[in-house]
Amino acid sequence: MTFSDYKSSRGVILNFTAGFYAYDIVALREISRRHVRATRLPLELAEMVIDMCNDRGTLLACALTCRAWLPRTRYNLLRIVDIHDRRQLTCFAQFLTKNKAFDALVAEICIHLPPDDPRMLSLFPALLARKVTKCTRLHILRASSGPPLQIHPSTGFFVLLPEFSHITKLILTSVVFSSLTELTSLVLYIRGLLDLRCTNVRWEQLPPPTESWGCRALAKGSGLLRIDLDMQPELLNQLSLRLVHLQLVSRVEVLHVTKIQPCLDDTINIGHLLQAPRSSLRELHIGVIDPPDFESIIATVQYVSDGTTDGPGRRLQEEWEIRSQSRNCYVNRQYSCELYRSGPY
Repeated sequence: MTFSDYKSSRGVILNFTAGFYAYDIVALREISRRHVRATRLPLELAEMVIDMCNDRGTLLACALTCRAWLPRTRYNLLRIVDIHDRRQLTCFAQFLTKNKAFDALVAEICIHLPPDDPRMLSLFPALLARKVTKCTRLHILRASSGPPLQIHPSTGFFVLLPEFSHITKLILTSVVFSSLTELTSLVLYIRGLLDLRCTNVRWEQLPPPTESWGCRALAKGSGLLRIDLDMQPELLNQLSLRLVHLQLVSRVEVLHVTKIQPCLDDTINIGHLLQAPRSSLRELHIGVIDPPDFESIIATVQYVSDGTTDGPGRRLQEEWEIRSQSRNCYVNRQYSCELYRSGPY
């Protein structure tokens, strides 16, 4: 077989004398490029896939694969930042110092406190103050499974907290404060806080029954609109039920209280909560631990009044409706009920 090579204006043409076939290499490359463009994943669809991905390693791979994917990948990597130790906290602070434009992407910061270094929490406001100006959610939790972790916020921690006035949602999970006052200070120093959610939160020093400074400070100083309390029953008696009498609910719109003990005092307090004057409360989710008669407790809640048929209990029945009741005998034998305000408020 003989063949000759020569150049043309379109590229290199291989002229096979025996087979009389001519191949334009440049034309073949152009056809290949058109095929790739025709089968390429649309950018909008690729961004939707990236938004549904929560694995950090996969997101990093996406950022290195295609330059067009980088903005959406960067957004998902920085939207929720998980910090597990001091090294990560320091590196993140240095990153924001060098890349100030990226602070607007940070929406939530999760501080995972390691059991061997709970004081890492005190470094958080010192390193990140004025660097995450668009962050609206702060989550403080124990880094690993186990009993709640005792934390020791320093004085400087509370002094710098007002710098985070843009935070509107605070989530506390499996942590122990030294006192109720310390928890109250954390809430009050974040001045823009609207949503407080506590799960398995405790404090060491139990205040006497007559001491209600923490609750009174919350009632006067906070602008909370939603409170979720999933705590030990004895702590709920000190916190959530006292808030009723201090009329914190004049601003709160949604209240979740679980692990209530099935005693008459608790249900009466819930009744007072429902009929609090000038209350903006619209949703009340309550969970009662293993009550002997769940229906009777709900009836007590609905009809707590002076015993007359046209008193406050009558008004409660007209304004509030029970939309759902459930009995969960597998998780702490807890019975739950959701009440929604249906009348004027």
